[in-house]
Amino acid sequence: MLALVADNSRTSLEFIREVLEEEGFEIHTEADGLAALNAARRLKPDAIFLDVVMPQVAGDQLCRYLKRLPGLEKVPVILVSGVCAEEPERLRDCGADALVAKNRPEILKRSLCHLARLIKEGRLDEHDPRQLLGGEGIYPRHVISELMDERSEQWSFYHDLDLGMAILNHSLAVVYANPAFCRALGREESSSLVGLPLAQAVPEPLRPKLEEVLRSGAEYPATLEMEIAERLLVLTCRPTGKATPEGPLVLLHDVTERRFTETLLQESERRHRLVMDAISDAVLALDPGWRVTLANPAAHALSGLRSPELIGLDLEDAWPGARSGDLWPSLLRVMQERHAETLTTSFTTANQAARWFEVRIFPSAKGVLLVARDTTQERWHMELIKAERDLGLALSQAEAPELALKLCLQTAVGVAGMEGGAAHLVEENGGLRLVAQIGISDHLMAHIRNMDALSRQTAEIMAGKPLYRENGALPFNELLPQKQKVNSAAILPVLHEGRVIACLSLGSLTRPLVPEHARYALESLASRTGNAIARLQAEAAGRKLITELKAALGEVKQLSGMLPICANCKKIRNDKGYWQSVEQYVTEHSRAQFSHGICPECKEKYYKDIF
Repeated sequence: MLALVADNSRTSLEFIREVLEEEGFEIHTEADGLAALNAARRLKPDAIFLDVVMPQVAGDQLCRYLKRLPGLEKVPVILVSGVCAEEPERLRDCGADALVAKNRPEILKRSLCHLARLIKEGRLDEHDPRQLLGGEGIYPRHVISELMDERSEQWSFYHDLDLGMAILNHSLAVVYANPAFCRALGREESSSLVGLPLAQAVPEPLRPKLEEVLRSGAEYPATLEMEIAERLLVLTCRPTGKATPEGPLVLLHDVTERRFTETLLQESERRHRLVMDAISDAVLALDPGWRVTLANPAAHALSGLRSPELIGLDLEDAWPGARSGDLWPSLLRVMQERHAETLTTSFTTANQAARWFEVRIFPSAKGVLLVARDTTQERWHMELIKAERDLGLALSQAEAPELALKLCLQTAVGVAGMEGGAAHLVEENGGLRLVAQIGISDHLMAHIRNMDALSRQTAEIMAGKPLYRENGALPFNELLPQKQKVNSAAILPVLHEGRVIACLSLGSLTRPLVPEHARYALESLASRTGNAIARLQAEAAGRKLITELKAALGEVKQLSGMLPICANCKKIRNDKGYWQSVEQYVTEHSRAQFSHGICPECKEKYYKDIF
């Protein structure tokens, strides 16, 4: 029978070889986990004996791979390590058929001989895999437990990442690949990738370019875009350093659905840091005393502190207000109950801007992990949509341009977070008439109530372009008391079909500038209001025209129907029965006027002697 033995300790390897050869086994040895995996695939041994702590791939992880490989899932796997005596519960979950503690030679030999005979006789199933062999006299050391906790936490973190991640050796073969990495490449199990050159896992046309990127990535970061199975993937290869036994670290982003990945991040470790640096969300790890133990670049950017200035700070010093807002109760619950929570809250960033974040809080082995995604832009968009909807409804019910402008001014002040503003209508003479104001002082009101068509301010507005003033750069500030000087302002022409018909002006005494999101919102509201004002002005003009037409028609008199007229003298009988001359009747019943003259026939007939 063939036994595969893997141990990075030459002494242990030779000892186990001698014991198993005495029991009649042929022996093949390897000094690291990756070589052992490839040997198992190639040789199909009858039994496999593994150390736990080995280069490339640890023994317990290798056991998991072997139990999922077709043709090897039934092969007995025995873990032989001092760790088995110190962390048996942790190792029992890897699927090993037996755990053997490295003890004194006679105890270790007895355990190995016992298992070797069971394997040869096909009776290994009689052994309870949860029973530790050879653990007599071995007492657990706290440092080993801490190291195993740290390693388990690290690999659990890698396993749960939504971001695809793989570790290669210096030959560019896969040492570890998390599930997200396997899924991105269309592999169901990581065991099908481990041990293979990564370039062989992609379609053949992509292999030369991928090999070039991987070789470059061993020295400096390199990136490659690939299309695999109709999925667009961005592969980033980063060096892990010459002092480490591993080759480059490979990150795989599936940008078909999203470009950025939100991930769990935990305490310090160099490869862990490389993954965190690629994440755009702010990440803080906090210990039970609420001190920062880990922070990524995005977290430093929010706090305004440089790395590693955040490390060791209290949470309140890192993010002022965290202990007094709605974040604090969630942090306490996660720390005490060890269940993840998600909430939306606001922070004041280093540049004194209030921004909204979706914060996810996860329990970690030594505290909590906080991941904050900036949702300010999304929130602004939602608020703008609601404001536009409400304003549109209000404008549809407005009865006059002045009211429409007032409604728009109220909405604009709220959306932009300004403290006051004014609204003007353009008069027929080209001047501006104040129709609404909010929070305007008497001093300022005197200068903006009515603006002449020839003034410089009116000319700037009539140019039809939005104007934004920052840091107190307003022409009329010199005329105002110091406490009433406007620090920033937005001046927005309200247009319809390219013609300025009104103007909105907003100001703040405290803000140094008008934020970009507020500018977009104000211009959108002004555009919507311009259409409403034009409609109301057209309706008012229509109503005025109708009134004038009705008045004109009321003054018009028309003759109609049958008129009783004398066949001889041509007099007309009126409504009262009296006979009147044609001239008198027509004059009384219409606006017609008569002027008398003599036609040529009458002239010849009656005035021949005179003319």
